[in-house]
Amino acid sequence: MHARIEGDILEDALIIPRDAIQNGQVFVASRKSVPRPPSPNLREEEEKTESQKNDEDNSEVTEQEEAKELPPVYAIEARAVEVKQTLQSLAVISSGIEPGESVVMSNLDVIYDGAKIEIFSRKDLSEEIKSQRVRVARELDTASNAPAETEPKESSLESPTPAPR
Repeated sequence: MHARIEGDILEDALIIPRDAIQNGQVFVASRKSVPRPPSPNLREEEEKTESQKNDEDNSEVTEQEEAKELPPVYAIEARAVEVKQTLQSLAVISSGIEPGESVVMSNLDVIYDGAKIEIFSRKDLSEEIKSQRVRVARELDTASNAPAETEPKESSLESPTPAPR
């Protein structure tokens, strides 16, 4: 048997994926981009002889143009968070981050406070909820407390969760 139980409505809840929380903290990307750190190849470039540099003066302009095309870089800050409640793969956060901040979800095993990162993709809460196999939450239109999505509700016969054996 499968049942869908309507739970409490959490107003102004700040919800993030539980996987983003590592040892009671999350990594948050700065809201504004920061200067790009020097290239690891900088030492090699400095060691070039003066004659090589003169020959490559024209190529430096091209490298500067390429640098302009690179994605922006953001600083990472580790923040302690307080989890108020969990909803399977989601966590309701009561303190530590603010609405609209970008929480890092990948490379959590190597990221550290003060790291510089490039952001290649972003997901908002509604996309995260839609990607869940069994939805444990849904966004509500704040004006009417109606679901923000207009998808039909799934019947228990069409539930993606396998029946117990």
